[in-house]
Amino acid sequence: MREFAYERMTGFGSAFPFYLVIDVSPSMNDEITVKGETFSALDDIKEWTAALMVLLREGAYSGTTAAQSLAFSHEDYHQIYERGLFSIVAFGDQVETILPLTAIHRLSHFDIGKSLQKAHEKQSSTHYGTAFQYLLEVLNQDDQYLSNHYSDRSRPAVFFITDGKPKDRGWRSSYDQLSKPAYSPGIAALGFGHAKTHTIARIATRSHGGTGFVQSIGVDGSHGVIGHVFEFIINSVALSSRGKKFTTPGGLPGFDYVPAKGY
Repeated sequence: MREFAYERMTGFGSAFPFYLVIDVSPSMNDEITVKGETFSALDDIKEWTAALMVLLREGAYSGTTAAQSLAFSHEDYHQIYERGLFSIVAFGDQVETILPLTAIHRLSHFDIGKSLQKAHEKQSSTHYGTAFQYLLEVLNQDDQYLSNHYSDRSRPAVFFITDGKPKDRGWRSSYDQLSKPAYSPGIAALGFGHAKTHTIARIATRSHGGTGFVQSIGVDGSHGVIGHVFEFIINSVALSSRGKKFTTPGGLPGFDYVPAKGY
């Protein structure tokens, strides 16, 4: 059971909650070497998540690593700052909340990379069912709070990042439960590495603005593609902040579009 941090929220008139659900299973730390540099998907995710946190807090990010320069437009950031609420969930065969749903204007600095690494070290496999069960609980708890403290709220948006191959065959029944709440989320399923097209298609929602992308055949490794995934997330947040619907870009470099087959 996660801890809720609703003191981090403030009841503005309109709420746009979005969730980053990250696979931190053992395979995410498989190392590969390119041009003498050794790295893993988890390394890139830690780096880009930290950059995203800065971008959300400040509206711009200037770094010296993979994410060198990112910025929201003034108009988009105004909407994101006033309406946005952000949460991070990490999963493998266990699930935990890294960041409880928090209003953007109340985000504070913490070592997100260290938190993701600790979550990774607890995992022994990849269980999607456990992740979806937990996410349902989180969404129900958060929605109860939002409905009581905000006059208007957008449907939750979920970015589900995975390298695929769940070990629990019955995960689909847990996923299907996500369709039952009145405010069921739109899910953008983003798969790379070992992720299979049919798996990503089954997670991506046909309703509520969901979409799916899987790493293209012939695109080697995860290094670089993780950056494209996070740029997709950043652009989706900006697009969605302009209205009340979950809106994503039409394409993702290094990935193939997958027609959604979820709820």
